[in-house]
Amino acid sequence: MTVPSPTRATPAAVAVVSASALLLEVAYTRLFSLVYWYHFAVIAVAVGLLGFGASGTALATVPALRGRAADACIATAAAAVGAAAALIVIPFDPYRIALEPVQALYLAVQLGALALPFLGAGLAVGAALVETPGRAPVLYGASLGGSAAGALGAVGVLWVLPAPNAVLVSAALAAAAAALLYSAPARRVGAGLAAAALAAFAAGGDLPLRLSPYKPLSVYRQFPDAQIIITRWTPLGRVDVVRSDAIHAAAGLSTTYRGPVPPSPVVLVDGDGPRPLVAASAAGYTEFLPQAVVFALRAPSRLRVLVVSAGGPEAALGVRRGASVVVAEPDPAVREAARAVAPEVYRAMVADDARAYLRRSGDRFDVIVLPLRESFQVVAAGAFSLAETYGYTVEALAEWIRALRPDGLLVATRWLQQPPSEEARLWATAAVALEQMGLRPQRHLAALRSLNTLTVVVSRRPWTPQDASRLRTFARVHHFDLPYAPGAGPAEANRYQVLPHDLYREALLALLDPRTREEVYARSPFDVRPVRDGRPFFFHFFRWRQAGAVLAALGRTWQPFGGSGYLVLVAALGTVVLLSAGLILIPLRRLGPVPAGALPTVGYFVMLGLGYLAVEIPVMQRFILLLGHPTYALAVVVGGMLAASGVGSLASARVQHRLPALLAVVAAVVTGAALGVESVTQAALRWPWAMRLAVACAVVAILGVPMGLPFAPGVVRLRHRPELVPWAWGVNGFASVVASLASAVAALQWGFDAVQIGGALAYAAAGVLASRVGAGSGSSPAARPTA
Repeated sequence: MTVPSPTRATPAAVAVVSASALLLEVAYTRLFSLVYWYHFAVIAVAVGLLGFGASGTALATVPALRGRAADACIATAAAAVGAAAALIVIPFDPYRIALEPVQALYLAVQLGALALPFLGAGLAVGAALVETPGRAPVLYGASLGGSAAGALGAVGVLWVLPAPNAVLVSAALAAAAAALLYSAPARRVGAGLAAAALAAFAAGGDLPLRLSPYKPLSVYRQFPDAQIIITRWTPLGRVDVVRSDAIHAAAGLSTTYRGPVPPSPVVLVDGDGPRPLVAASAAGYTEFLPQAVVFALRAPSRLRVLVVSAGGPEAALGVRRGASVVVAEPDPAVREAARAVAPEVYRAMVADDARAYLRRSGDRFDVIVLPLRESFQVVAAGAFSLAETYGYTVEALAEWIRALRPDGLLVATRWLQQPPSEEARLWATAAVALEQMGLRPQRHLAALRSLNTLTVVVSRRPWTPQDASRLRTFARVHHFDLPYAPGAGPAEANRYQVLPHDLYREALLALLDPRTREEVYARSPFDVRPVRDGRPFFFHFFRWRQAGAVLAALGRTWQPFGGSGYLVLVAALGTVVLLSAGLILIPLRRLGPVPAGALPTVGYFVMLGLGYLAVEIPVMQRFILLLGHPTYALAVVVGGMLAASGVGSLASARVQHRLPALLAVVAAVVTGAALGVESVTQAALRWPWAMRLAVACAVVAILGVPMGLPFAPGVVRLRHRPELVPWAWGVNGFASVVASLASAVAALQWGFDAVQIGGALAYAAAGVLASRVGAGSGSSPAARPTA
């Protein structure tokens, strides 16, 4: 095959193929969230790094790949289409991984297929650098700029096209890059036609997807009369509204209710979390829900109610009772669906996250409602483990309480689990939030237990005797138990939904008292400690002491994942480690064994890979609160880090003589970020979204520029030992791939601060090793290289 000659179009082509790869990475997060669960969205970063890391190894070990930039772009386009097909064709089912070992093979094959487009893009950029080494600074800058544009531009593409179609846009961009590179007219025209065809297919309509059969959307589709009346894609997810006479949503409904529960259309985001869109005219049954207690405690006609997110019966109940109801909903597709189905309920809606709205507006409410958005899942399943839930942290509950008027009420409902877990964590979080406000939880909390839910009521003022009387009367009339309420005794806690042992009252009472709270935490089979903004995983209840029981139950339980979705994350990490070793490290053996004296060099580049991702991943997760959605956070952090690190790399020649000191500065900056990013986020939350975006970009730049400085000087120090360069690239890529998933798993266990401190320690360790990079037998140390 004829090798194309370098052209002036090469930097443009490098920028376009780099943009293609990052657009694909963002699109993957949306596809994984829809096809599987939110667990798998973080894998998008890992497979991207896996492909790019493997490309460096491939170029080092297979010389025939060099000088084939245009062909690599065509391969990238084909692989992107194949990756979309892999999500449809490969029958990977995470729920069956405990029963069918072949599912692990399916997972590995699927991850490998998803990494191939990034392998192609990495080969294209690397080959272009080999073709025109004299233009390396321009090409490097074009690659970084294109990558940043692709990550940020992906958000715009996803506003226009569904995520599967965005994959085809990525493929079209890769083909367009090939058209810019080919010198032969026929090939240039062919590549251009391929780009045009892919773009046309992308604009032509929704592509099919195979959803997990366990998602509620898949279940609803099986109903004979089910109709999907609305479907819309945005960067925030796919929104569907399903209507069927078989869909009735009334979690916690009183057993005294004798009337019908009318069917309600439900809105689902990414096929999950069905939220009923109840019309006010059909809301009669809502008077028999535990949440209706607020209207027994306060005069309905004067109440101003904030419902945190659209969907659920609470807004309809408030409108029916004559209250002034405001619904905060950041997703525009959900807002449109709610207004289309129940316009009289959703007249007043706020287009922002509720926490940001309250910070910015300073509004105060008589009632704030945290609706039950998630579908019921056995807690051991861990189906929502990795989801950042910033509405249920200690800081969030304190904000909800402060946003109440003096006699206001906060109402939150969770599913009953046995043994207590999510309801116990909510109760403990409310108690700690009240204590941090200088209030006694015993005087401000109450709980109502229905057949399948626990509703927590927080009063801004201490309960009065009148409040206590109304609360107990409401519970008696509607046959709700009172695990804890002012003046209520054991008889009222287990009167209607009778349990042989009232474990809920026992747990709630113990969690109220700081002296017995730690004992509850210690003896609970699940982790029920309150969560904070620095570790906002409300639905992560896994404890490692469960592992033995989980493994013993494999194949003997109907629980998803055999008992813990968290272990599937660990399995995915193990799979990525094996794939990374197979695609990055093992092929390097073709160049010979690890050179003598290479350990400090290998360690240095490993530490850089670990440190970079240990900073990037937690910052991305923190900025979900600041920017309102994971897709925005991913695009801004990944795109911004690439651009900022590129600037740092280009400036590194001026500081390469002081590499140990430089790494000490980087470690200090990262440590400062770990200690300060949350404060910056909290302060900026009150600002408009555009200003929050500017703050996020500024923080990313402050981190990204110094983090981009140390890599290039390390490579320069290898000029006397060129045999170490492929190993430096390889181990850095391997460490980056592993760290991308390991950082997410570690954040679940220890929080963002711990992971970022780990990143700072990695940079500090790199600083210790820096003076020995490139040293070893057979060469002189490159302790003070020149530019």
